[in-house]
Amino acid sequence: MATFGTYTINGPDLLSSTVVFGPSPATTVAPDGLYSDGTTVRQQISGVLQAVEACPACSSECDIPVEATNGNVGLYKMTVDVGTATTGAIRVRFLVYAVPDGILVEYNGNFYNKLSSEVLGYMNTGIAANLPIYVGKTSDLCETSPGSGVPMVPCVGPCTPLAALPIYNYNSPSWVDSGTTGAVTILATQDGITATAPETMVMIIPKNSVTSSMDITIYGICDDTAWQLIVECPGVLPSTATTGFDAASFANACADATALTVYRGKVNGTDALPDYFDWVYTDNQGVTPATAGFYKYVDGVNKWFEVSSDGVIVGMGTC
Repeated sequence: MATFGTYTINGPDLLSSTVVFGPSPATTVAPDGLYSDGTTVRQQISGVLQAVEACPACSSECDIPVEATNGNVGLYKMTVDVGTATTGAIRVRFLVYAVPDGILVEYNGNFYNKLSSEVLGYMNTGIAANLPIYVGKTSDLCETSPGSGVPMVPCVGPCTPLAALPIYNYNSPSWVDSGTTGAVTILATQDGITATAPETMVMIIPKNSVTSSMDITIYGICDDTAWQLIVECPGVLPSTATTGFDAASFANACADATALTVYRGKVNGTDALPDYFDWVYTDNQGVTPATAGFYKYVDGVNKWFEVSSDGVIVGMGTC
């Protein structure tokens, strides 16, 4: 837990100082520990400041939009505090304005990269779970080098790694330059870039743990990267009571009388009603995707929706 206070140093800034004093009196050597000016952090041991380190990403609160506008090439890293008291599901909304970017989320030791677009639906066919997915509009994708005519994604193997990229850690409300990462390789299998802009995309992450920190990395591979991310605070997913199911036919589902409650990660739907490209689960934390097939529900009259093998709604109609 961070403690804020006023300390005295024996140099013009933390970078060039050797000792931290205080907080009171200012002539007493401060206790051993980590001291930061918001950009760098140094550990004091036995009254002597150790080597300078880059500050890690400071936690951002859930429900607060985070964005990059006309940003530089680089890895944008943030830690979001999703609390310890509430379990349920975390809804992550990711809007790429035009220039493609990658995204990868880590929570409770697991990686997440599955997205459902409000206009295109499921985005992640064939992408390994521990790799970022790159999404955005094809016509706004940069080249491997200016004037080369070779798009950055997909990489035609053998893929050439990108040079070491800058790292920007989020320290609300700004991004802090925090060194560089190693080379980044983008595989053709990570390509989720589409001819049509995907608009807002939704990721559902189960929160069935007291773990409070969620780590997110946005891979800005082109100049002028611009995106917005909102991590909603956790809560149980809204439910829909279905009254019929069939794996292959909406007509059979409409004639069936099997009762089942499913839960939805909203993409276009509301708390009350489903809509296209919503995620569908059998539990309110978003752990188990619903079985692919047709479900009957009531919205004034009997209606149906179809869940794909990817777990999103891909068809709707009236019985």
